[in-house]
Amino acid sequence: MPICPRVVAQLVEHRSPKPGVGGSSPSYPAKYIREEFELNRQMKRIMARQQGQGEQERPSMQKRMNSQKNQPESRKMTVKSYVKEVRDELEKVNWPNRKTVVNYSTVVLMTLIVLISLIFLLNLGFSRAVLFLFG
Repeated sequence: MPICPRVVAQLVEHRSPKPGVGGSSPSYPAKYIREEFELNRQMKRIMARQQGQGEQERPSMQKRMNSQKNQPESRKMTVKSYVKEVRDELEKVNWPNRKTVVNYSTVVLMTLIVLISLIFLLNLGFSRAVLFLFG
C-alpha cells in the first residue's frame, strides 16, 4: 500500500494549531513582550469609557445614597401576614405520599441497623484484640 503524500507532508511540516499566534519556530519566531503594549481600538474605547464613568459615578452614587436615606423604612411584617405567607409557601411544596415516606423510612432504619451492627462488631473485635495483646 503506497503512502499518501499528504501523510508524509503532515509528518514533515508541523503547523501550529493557532496559525495567527507566533511560536518558537525559525520561520515564525515568538515576539518579545514590550513593557508598553499596544492596545487595539476596542480596548482603548473600554478604558476611556471606564475612566469617564469613574468621574461621573461619584455624584450619582451620592444621589442614590441620599434618596435611600429619604425613603421610609419598608413596611413591617405582622405575625398574621407572616403566617399567611408561610402557609401559602407550604401549599406550593410537592409533598410525598404515604407510600413514599414509608419506603424512605424503611430504607433509613435498615441502613441504621446495618451500620450500628457493623460498628458494634468492630468495637467488640478491637476490644478483644487489645485485651488479648495487652491484658
